Amino acid sequence: MKRFACFSLTILVLLFAAVGCSSKPSSSSTSAPSVTGTSTTGAAQQGETKTFHYKNLSLKITNVASEGHKTAVDDEGAPPREYQSYTLYPGAQLTVIHADMNDGTYFEDGLPHANWHISAENGGRYIPITDDMQPLLITSDMSGVIDSDGGGILGFDW
Repeated sequence: MKRFACFSLTILVLLFAAVGCSSKPSSSSTSAPSVTGTSTTGAAQQGETKTFHYKNLSLKITNVASEGHKTAVDDEGAPPREYQSYTLYPGAQLTVIHADMNDGTYFEDGLPHANWHISAENGGRYIPITDDMQPLLITSDMSGVIDSDGGGILGFDW
């Protein structure tokens, strides 16, 4: 009788365990969860965070893969000039530490204006760099930071 009770109890425990293990959703899909922002190897690309200084402009840029230099040639015959360049991973952000805005003395509205801009090739638009600017996602259509005359001071590559 003890053996029968022990055997019945074992069968009952195994039955509950089997029911508990098979209580998964009855979806026919068994795909793995997707993760955005990762490389093809499954590891997230993370570059360095660099602080860029030029005159009184200070910017923090994340996801920098490497840095180098570019050469700009002026159409008007000025000698070529070299400027810094960052190769970025997707998801790079620009944060303004100090925008180096002018004080507005020479403008009709008397308000401070940006001395520096982000050049976006798509549509030829320029994003002014201001002190109150929120962190900005750098996209592949942004070619870099330029001065008010359109001269590059920092290039972005992908």
